[in-house]
Amino acid sequence: MCKEECIEFSPKPITLEQPIPVSRCSSAGLAAYLFSGFIGCVDVRNCPSEGDCNPEISVGCTIPNNYTCQIVDENYNLKVYYSGSGTIYVNGVPFSTFIPSSDNFGHYIRVYFYDQADGSYNSIAGLPSSITITADGNFDEEGFGITLDRECCYECRQKSMPAAIIYPKVDIEGFSITGGSAIIKDGKVVSAFNVVPGTQKTTIQIENRGFFTQRNAMLQFVGLPAGVTVDVTPKSQIIKAHNAADYEAIFTVGPNVSSGTYKVTMLALSPNGTFDTIQIDLVVP
Repeated sequence: MCKEECIEFSPKPITLEQPIPVSRCSSAGLAAYLFSGFIGCVDVRNCPSEGDCNPEISVGCTIPNNYTCQIVDENYNLKVYYSGSGTIYVNGVPFSTFIPSSDNFGHYIRVYFYDQADGSYNSIAGLPSSITITADGNFDEEGFGITLDRECCYECRQKSMPAAIIYPKVDIEGFSITGGSAIIKDGKVVSAFNVVPGTQKTTIQIENRGFFTQRNAMLQFVGLPAGVTVDVTPKSQIIKAHNAADYEAIFTVGPNVSSGTYKVTMLALSPNGTFDTIQIDLVVP
Protein backbone atom coordinates (compact mmCIF):
# COMPACT_ATOMS: atom_id res chain seq x y z
CA MET A 1 0.00 0.00 0.00
CA CYS A 2 1.33 3.42 -0.91
CA LYS A 3 0.37 6.59 0.82
CA GLU A 4 0.68 10.31 0.18
CA GLU A 5 -0.21 12.76 2.90
CA CYS A 6 -0.39 16.52 3.08
CA ILE A 7 0.99 18.41 6.06
CA GLU A 8 -0.91 21.32 7.56
CA PHE A 9 0.70 24.75 7.87
CA SER A 10 -0.79 28.13 8.83
CA PRO A 11 -4.32 28.93 7.59
CA LYS A 12 -4.78 30.49 4.17
CA PRO A 13 -6.97 33.62 4.29
CA ILE A 14 -10.10 33.25 2.18
CA THR A 15 -12.95 35.39 0.86
CA LEU A 16 -16.47 34.20 1.61
CA GLU A 17 -18.52 32.86 -1.33
CA GLN A 18 -15.39 32.50 -3.48
CA PRO A 19 -14.90 28.92 -4.83
CA ILE A 20 -11.47 27.48 -4.00
CA PRO A 21 -10.27 24.76 -6.41
CA VAL A 22 -9.01 21.52 -4.88
CA SER A 23 -6.34 19.42 -6.58
CA ARG A 24 -7.05 15.70 -6.51
CA CYS A 25 -4.87 12.66 -5.96
CA SER A 26 -3.11 11.44 -9.07
CA SER A 27 -2.08 7.85 -9.83
CA ALA A 28 0.67 9.29 -12.04
CA GLY A 29 2.38 10.78 -8.99
CA LEU A 30 2.00 13.55 -6.49
CA ALA A 31 -0.81 15.96 -7.20
CA ALA A 32 -0.01 19.66 -7.25
CA TYR A 33 0.27 21.44 -3.93
CA LEU A 34 -3.14 22.52 -2.72
CA PHE A 35 -2.22 26.04 -1.69
CA SER A 36 1.25 27.23 -2.58
CA GLY A 37 3.07 28.52 0.48
CA PHE A 38 0.57 27.11 2.96
CA ILE A 39 0.15 23.42 2.25
CA GLY A 40 3.03 21.10 1.40
CA CYS A 41 2.84 17.45 0.40
CA VAL A 42 5.26 14.77 1.53
CA ASP A 43 5.43 11.56 -0.47
CA VAL A 44 5.67 8.65 1.96
CA ARG A 45 4.77 5.95 -0.50
CA ASN A 46 6.20 2.50 0.06
CA CYS A 47 8.48 1.99 -2.94
CA PRO A 48 8.28 -1.70 -3.86
CA SER A 49 11.72 -2.22 -5.40
CA GLU A 50 13.76 0.28 -3.38
CA GLY A 51 15.05 -1.26 -0.19
CA ASP A 52 15.84 2.10 1.42
CA CYS A 53 12.29 3.43 1.19
CA ASN A 54 10.49 3.29 4.52
CA PRO A 55 6.83 4.30 4.16
CA GLU A 56 6.95 6.16 7.49
CA ILE A 57 10.07 8.26 6.92
CA SER A 58 10.79 8.39 3.19
CA VAL A 59 10.55 11.69 1.37
CA GLY A 60 10.40 11.91 -2.41
CA CYS A 61 10.47 8.20 -3.22
CA THR A 62 9.83 7.42 -6.87
CA ILE A 63 7.64 4.54 -7.99
CA PRO A 64 9.81 2.42 -10.36
CA ASN A 65 8.91 2.42 -14.04
CA ASN A 66 7.95 -1.25 -13.92
CA TYR A 67 5.22 -0.60 -11.32
CA THR A 68 1.76 0.83 -11.82
CA CYS A 69 -0.34 2.43 -9.09
CA GLN A 70 -4.05 3.05 -8.71
CA ILE A 71 -5.83 5.16 -6.11
CA VAL A 72 -7.76 3.01 -3.63
CA ASP A 73 -8.70 5.67 -1.08
CA GLU A 74 -8.84 9.45 -1.00
CA ASN A 75 -10.13 11.85 1.63
CA TYR A 76 -9.73 15.44 2.83
CA ASN A 77 -9.62 17.07 6.25
CA LEU A 78 -10.73 20.72 6.17
CA LYS A 79 -10.37 23.23 9.00
CA VAL A 80 -12.24 26.55 8.71
CA TYR A 81 -10.85 29.21 11.06
CA TYR A 82 -13.08 32.11 12.07
CA SER A 83 -13.52 35.08 14.37
CA GLY A 84 -17.04 35.48 15.81
CA SER A 85 -19.98 33.09 16.09
CA GLY A 86 -22.86 31.70 14.08
CA THR A 87 -23.24 29.10 11.34
CA ILE A 88 -20.61 28.33 8.71
CA TYR A 89 -21.62 26.62 5.47
CA VAL A 90 -19.17 24.38 3.59
CA ASN A 91 -20.44 23.71 0.07
CA GLY A 92 -23.91 24.48 1.39
CA VAL A 93 -23.76 22.17 4.42
CA PRO A 94 -24.26 24.03 7.75
CA PHE A 95 -21.86 23.67 10.71
CA SER A 96 -22.39 25.39 14.06
CA THR A 97 -19.62 27.29 15.90
CA PHE A 98 -21.27 26.92 19.33
CA ILE A 99 -18.85 24.14 20.37
CA PRO A 100 -15.57 25.43 18.92
CA SER A 101 -12.18 23.80 18.71
CA SER A 102 -9.02 25.87 18.92
CA ASP A 103 -5.27 25.73 18.37
CA ASN A 104 -2.43 28.22 17.99
CA PHE A 105 -4.19 29.81 15.00
CA GLY A 106 -7.57 30.39 16.70
CA HIS A 107 -11.03 28.80 16.68
CA TYR A 108 -12.00 26.44 13.87
CA ILE A 109 -14.55 23.87 12.75
CA ARG A 110 -13.33 20.60 11.22
CA VAL A 111 -15.03 19.03 8.20
CA TYR A 112 -14.13 15.67 6.60
CA PHE A 113 -14.74 14.83 2.95
CA TYR A 114 -15.04 11.11 2.22
CA ASP A 115 -15.52 9.28 -1.05
CA GLN A 116 -18.49 7.51 0.55
CA ALA A 117 -20.65 8.64 3.46
CA ASP A 118 -19.79 6.93 6.75
CA GLY A 119 -22.10 8.85 9.07
CA SER A 120 -19.26 10.30 11.12
CA TYR A 121 -19.50 13.68 12.81
CA ASN A 122 -18.83 16.71 10.61
CA SER A 123 -18.46 14.70 7.41
CA ILE A 124 -19.55 15.38 3.83
CA ALA A 125 -20.00 12.57 1.32
CA GLY A 126 -18.20 13.05 -1.97
CA LEU A 127 -14.83 14.45 -2.91
CA PRO A 128 -14.75 18.18 -3.69
CA SER A 129 -13.44 19.72 -6.89
CA SER A 130 -13.81 23.07 -5.15
CA ILE A 131 -14.76 24.40 -1.73
CA THR A 132 -16.98 27.41 -1.06
CA ILE A 133 -17.37 28.90 2.42
CA THR A 134 -20.36 31.07 3.41
CA ALA A 135 -21.55 32.16 6.87
CA ASP A 136 -24.53 33.54 8.82
CA GLY A 137 -23.99 35.24 12.18
CA ASN A 138 -21.76 37.72 13.91
CA PHE A 139 -18.45 37.09 12.11
CA ASP A 140 -15.46 39.17 11.12
CA GLU A 141 -15.49 38.57 7.37
CA GLU A 142 -11.76 39.20 7.17
CA GLY A 143 -11.10 36.66 9.92
CA PHE A 144 -11.74 33.50 7.87
CA GLY A 145 -9.00 31.10 6.85
CA ILE A 146 -8.65 27.43 5.97
CA THR A 147 -6.19 24.56 5.94
CA LEU A 148 -6.81 21.40 3.95
CA ASP A 149 -5.07 18.04 4.39
CA ARG A 150 -5.23 15.55 1.55
CA GLU A 151 -4.59 11.82 2.05
CA CYS A 152 -4.08 9.62 -0.98
CA CYS A 153 -3.67 5.86 -0.65
CA TYR A 154 -2.36 3.77 -3.56
CA GLU A 155 -2.10 0.10 -4.41
CA CYS A 156 1.03 -0.54 -6.46
CA ARG A 157 1.74 -3.68 -8.47
CA GLN A 158 4.50 -4.72 -10.81
CA LYS A 159 3.54 -4.45 -14.46
CA SER A 160 3.40 -7.59 -16.53
CA MET A 161 6.01 -7.27 -19.24
CA PRO A 162 6.65 -9.24 -22.44
CA ALA A 163 9.38 -11.84 -22.15
CA ALA A 164 11.44 -10.01 -24.77
CA ILE A 165 11.54 -6.95 -22.51
CA ILE A 166 12.13 -8.84 -19.26
CA TYR A 167 14.90 -10.91 -20.80
CA PRO A 168 16.57 -8.86 -23.56
CA LYS A 169 19.68 -11.09 -23.79
CA VAL A 170 21.53 -9.39 -20.96
CA ASP A 171 23.35 -11.98 -18.87
CA ILE A 172 25.66 -12.41 -15.91
CA GLU A 173 28.62 -13.73 -17.85
CA GLY A 174 31.44 -13.93 -15.30
CA PHE A 175 32.12 -13.76 -11.56
CA SER A 176 35.58 -14.32 -10.15
CA ILE A 177 37.74 -13.52 -7.14
CA THR A 178 40.22 -10.79 -8.05
CA GLY A 179 43.49 -12.56 -8.73
CA GLY A 180 41.87 -15.92 -7.97
CA SER A 181 39.45 -18.56 -9.13
CA ALA A 182 36.22 -18.17 -11.12
CA ILE A 183 32.80 -18.81 -9.61
CA ILE A 184 30.86 -18.14 -12.83
CA LYS A 185 32.40 -18.57 -16.27
CA ASP A 186 30.63 -18.10 -19.62
CA GLY A 187 27.35 -17.70 -17.77
CA LYS A 188 27.62 -21.01 -15.87
CA VAL A 189 28.43 -21.69 -12.21
CA VAL A 190 31.74 -23.56 -12.04
CA SER A 191 32.52 -23.44 -8.29
CA ALA A 192 31.31 -22.26 -4.90
CA PHE A 193 32.25 -18.84 -3.55
CA ASN A 194 34.47 -19.48 -0.53
CA VAL A 195 34.83 -16.47 1.74
CA VAL A 196 36.75 -15.72 4.94
CA PRO A 197 36.26 -13.02 7.60
CA GLY A 198 37.38 -9.65 6.29
CA THR A 199 37.06 -8.21 2.78
CA GLN A 200 37.28 -9.95 -0.55
CA LYS A 201 37.37 -8.25 -3.95
CA THR A 202 35.60 -9.80 -6.91
CA THR A 203 34.91 -8.89 -10.52
CA ILE A 204 31.55 -9.43 -12.21
CA GLN A 205 30.90 -9.14 -15.94
CA ILE A 206 27.50 -8.37 -17.48
CA GLU A 207 27.14 -8.94 -21.22
CA ASN A 208 24.53 -7.33 -23.47
CA ARG A 209 24.03 -9.68 -26.41
CA GLY A 210 20.85 -7.89 -27.48
CA PHE A 211 20.27 -5.15 -30.03
CA PHE A 212 19.36 -2.33 -27.63
CA THR A 213 21.45 -0.22 -25.30
CA GLN A 214 20.62 -0.98 -21.68
CA ARG A 215 20.73 1.99 -19.33
CA ASN A 216 21.04 1.80 -15.55
CA ALA A 217 22.19 -1.83 -15.60
CA MET A 218 22.72 -2.85 -11.98
CA LEU A 219 23.68 -5.82 -9.81
CA GLN A 220 22.01 -7.06 -6.63
CA PHE A 221 22.60 -9.94 -4.24
CA VAL A 222 19.70 -11.61 -2.43
CA GLY A 223 20.04 -14.08 0.43
CA LEU A 224 23.33 -12.91 1.94
CA PRO A 225 23.63 -14.16 5.54
CA ALA A 226 23.55 -11.68 8.41
CA GLY A 227 26.98 -10.11 8.82
CA VAL A 228 27.89 -10.31 5.12
CA THR A 229 27.62 -7.16 3.01
CA VAL A 230 28.60 -6.29 -0.55
CA ASP A 231 29.50 -2.96 -2.15
CA VAL A 232 29.16 -2.89 -5.95
CA THR A 233 31.03 -0.28 -8.03
CA PRO A 234 29.76 1.38 -10.14
CA LYS A 235 26.17 1.29 -8.90
CA SER A 236 24.87 1.22 -12.49
CA GLN A 237 26.23 1.40 -16.05
CA ILE A 238 25.13 1.95 -19.61
CA ILE A 239 25.85 -1.18 -21.65
CA LYS A 240 25.61 -0.79 -25.40
CA ALA A 241 24.38 -3.58 -27.68
CA HIS A 242 26.91 -6.40 -28.15
CA ASN A 243 29.12 -5.06 -25.37
CA ALA A 244 30.04 -6.09 -21.85
CA ALA A 245 30.68 -4.16 -18.64
CA ASP A 246 32.71 -5.04 -15.55
CA TYR A 247 31.70 -4.34 -11.95
CA GLU A 248 33.80 -4.58 -8.83
CA ALA A 249 32.04 -6.18 -5.85
CA ILE A 250 33.75 -6.03 -2.45
CA PHE A 251 32.36 -8.51 0.05
CA THR A 252 32.79 -7.86 3.76
CA VAL A 253 32.38 -10.85 6.08
CA GLY A 254 31.97 -10.09 9.78
CA PRO A 255 33.76 -12.17 12.45
CA ASN A 256 30.52 -13.58 13.86
CA VAL A 257 29.03 -15.02 10.67
CA SER A 258 28.01 -18.63 11.28
CA SER A 259 29.82 -21.29 9.28
CA GLY A 260 27.79 -22.94 6.55
CA THR A 261 26.74 -22.91 2.92
CA TYR A 262 24.29 -20.21 1.93
CA LYS A 263 22.24 -20.01 -1.27
CA VAL A 264 22.77 -16.51 -2.68
CA THR A 265 21.04 -15.19 -5.79
CA MET A 266 22.77 -12.71 -8.10
CA LEU A 267 20.51 -10.45 -10.17
CA ALA A 268 21.31 -8.32 -13.20
CA LEU A 269 18.53 -5.75 -13.53
CA SER A 270 17.43 -2.22 -14.35
CA PRO A 271 14.44 -0.09 -13.25
CA ASN A 272 12.53 -1.70 -16.16
CA GLY A 273 12.89 -5.27 -14.92
CA THR A 274 15.22 -8.20 -14.22
CA PHE A 275 17.61 -9.34 -16.92
CA ASP A 276 19.18 -12.47 -15.45
CA THR A 277 19.47 -14.41 -12.19
CA ILE A 278 22.04 -16.98 -11.09
CA GLN A 279 22.18 -18.79 -7.76
CA ILE A 280 25.56 -19.57 -6.21
CA ASP A 281 26.77 -21.26 -3.03
CA LEU A 282 28.47 -18.88 -0.61
CA VAL A 283 30.59 -20.95 1.78
CA VAL A 284 31.69 -19.61 5.16
CA PRO A 285 34.28 -21.93 6.78
